[in-house]
Amino acid sequence: MLDHHIIPELRKCYTDGDFDQACKDFAELIGKPDEWRSIQFPAFLSVDSASIHMWAKQLMTTPRVPIEQINEKLRQRAADEFGDAEFATAPWQPVAPPPPAAPQPQAEGTVSAGVGAMLGFKAPAREPTPPPPTAAEQAAAAQARADAAKRDRAAEVVQIKLDAQLLHYKRENGVDFIDVAMRELANADPAMRCIFPQQWMPLAKCTPDVHSPVEHMVGMIKDHLRDCIRENLHNEDDMLFKAATYQRWVRAAAADKGSGEVGQQRIRRSIDKQKCICQILAADKGKLVTVSHTFMHGSETVGNKQSKHVVRGTGGEWPRDRRWS
Repeated sequence: MLDHHIIPELRKCYTDGDFDQACKDFAELIGKPDEWRSIQFPAFLSVDSASIHMWAKQLMTTPRVPIEQINEKLRQRAADEFGDAEFATAPWQPVAPPPPAAPQPQAEGTVSAGVGAMLGFKAPAREPTPPPPTAAEQAAAAQARADAAKRDRAAEVVQIKLDAQLLHYKRENGVDFIDVAMRELANADPAMRCIFPQQWMPLAKCTPDVHSPVEHMVGMIKDHLRDCIRENLHNEDDMLFKAATYQRWVRAAAADKGSGEVGQQRIRRSIDKQKCICQILAADKGKLVTVSHTFMHGSETVGNKQSKHVVRGTGGEWPRDRRWS
């Protein structure tokens, strides 16, 4: 969801501007100015403390693509950039070595022939000594070693050429070619996009979501689904046991309560309220903070249209007044 839906949707906010500059500015903000090409979403992100989210947060700090595939793409990109097909077979970055083999259980100690005879043990059968290799087998093994040494020398020559090209590229462009290529890969493949740990906003264990407009919309859709279920509890059809039923209801709710005029108004007001929530969370616990928001019920204003509210800051904890969640 984060890779293929949420992050790509959030990145659309930057399509009308200078995305590279936004990444540079954000890299400066988090103290990583030289690593701006590694920024794939130039803003902070917030998720709640659900365990599945914690796993996803850790997962998204590294590419979700095997290193072998990344190296293969980098080699091909180098071959295209420098016009040398040999670079497509260069070793490039070393692939992680395979894990060591599991230790084999130690064979139990053998019993001497004399003691073994008294105890009724039989001496273990000895493996037959393999015959010495034939002249043809020796020649084949020697040829295999020579071929391997030749391939190693050829690969070393290609690597030296590639290193020289990479050094020249950095001198000419002032940037490492790998950084440029990795950014290109990330722009093309959502699974290559990484999030810096500093981008995840720290939240108290129990806190209102600072993405409350989304939660408010989810709440309205859940209410719609609950009403639909109640209305169809006595339906003799098995529609309540079909996933397509709930997909249809969710789409209808999103169209009616999100995309419609009333839904858009609710979203705008929810965004306005979110700003107040963030002010309350950001303020030190107990400190008085003044926020501006007019509470409404549906399309009607509640009370006397009060827009200024003096609220105590929570220092990131859940506000006791449920209006601010």
